[in-house]
Formats: sequence, structure tokens, C-alpha cells
Amino acid sequence: MTKYKRESVWTSKIDFEKASKLMQDHFKDPSIKAEEMAVVNGKGGVATVCREGVGWFANDESKFLLLGYYGAYGEVTMYATPEELISIMSDEFIYLDEFINSFGDRLETNYDIWYNQAQGQSQQPYKVIEALEKCQTPVVA
Repeated sequence: MTKYKRESVWTSKIDFEKASKLMQDHFKDPSIKAEEMAVVNGKGGVATVCREGVGWFANDESKFLLLGYYGAYGEVTMYATPEELISIMSDEFIYLDEFINSFGDRLETNYDIWYNQAQGQSQQPYKVIEALEKCQTPVVA
């Protein structure tokens, strides 16, 4: 297997406990647990990224995908508003190269995508929050 050398960039982490609580309240199910995710301020906008390096920018409703699970095999997804995403961001920072798993070409390619997205973009929390605040949640009349 090819050994890859990754460059590093630090980014914000989603608080596991806060995200789990948000999802539990949304689905009214206390057994739901959030997956570990990061927030990347990228050239294409803010995105949520999972440990496999798969990430999602805001959808057409300016909402961000969160992943979770219940039981041994149940998966659940939720779309969080920018305000909700801000509320579950951790004070903890992580190195993206350590956060995204590393085994095989697919995960290395995923890492490269997000590393390139983050290059030249401030990952400072206040900059991420500024970018999220520009994602207005549409008001349905």
C-alpha cells in the first residue's frame, strides 16, 4: 500500500455531546448519538466533514448535514441550520490530517479535497461563524 504524506491544517470540531443532544431533541429519541464531524471553511463555503473525509456544503435551504446513529446499525441524518451548527461547534480544534482516517486511495483523495478547500481560508472560529451567518436560513411565509 502506498504511504501518503499529508500536509496539515487545523479546523473546528463539532461537539459530540451537543450534536447528539440536538439530534435527540429533533428526533425525540434519546438513543441517537452523533458521529464525529469537523467544520471546514472552504473555498466553496462552509461544510461538515465526517471521519472518512466525505463532506457536504449547505443544501438549497442553507442547511448542513449531520450524521448520527442509533443502536448497532441504525443510521440517521439531520440537516442543521447555520444557527444550530454554530451552537454545536466545539472550542476544540483538530488537525484535519489526523481527523480524516487514512487507509487507501479513496480516503486520501477525500482528504486532499478538503485540504485544498481549506487552503487560503481562515479556519478561525470567528471567520467560520461569519461565513455561517451569511448562510441565511430561508423564511417560509
